[in-house]
Amino acid sequence: LAALTLFYSVPVLFFSGFKSLREINGLKIFLIAFVWMFATAILPLVEKNIFLDHPYNYYVFIEKFLFIFFITIPFDIRDSSQDKQENIKTIPNILGLQCSKNLGLFVGFILITLPFIFRIQSLSYQIVVAQIITYLVAAYLLFNSNENCSDKHFLFYVDGTVVLQFILLFVSLNFR
Repeated sequence: LAALTLFYSVPVLFFSGFKSLREINGLKIFLIAFVWMFATAILPLVEKNIFLDHPYNYYVFIEKFLFIFFITIPFDIRDSSQDKQENIKTIPNILGLQCSKNLGLFVGFILITLPFIFRIQSLSYQIVVAQIITYLVAAYLLFNSNENCSDKHFLFYVDGTVVLQFILLFVSLNFR
């Protein structure tokens, strides 16, 4: 994780033609989602010596990866002009603004259906509702994202969906 994080923006000397990992076409959003998923889902389990091979853990890994992917699309939309100038191929620069939003909404739909796909008994309806509320808020923010939105839109509201999800899950788990 440290190497991925470091080489995300620092030049990678052993790849000719690339300045950093974020400049590899289409890789930027997947790196961000993977690093955040690994840091917030896998590392805590490894630290606690919890066996990773369990359906619930797979659900959490996939949910975290897709959720971070979902909320990173608005940032790629915001940065699309700068990325285009730097010749970095991101989802908005490859697919266009509307298709990027549609892809994000599709990922949001997958996130909403994920608990039903995994059919994990330990997922209470309160947890599922808390997650769905978060996804709907994130979808609204994605739908309203463009290059001209204020930094507050991205740094407070879009990034805030991570905090919102934590608060809603905390409340749903502690106040049943």
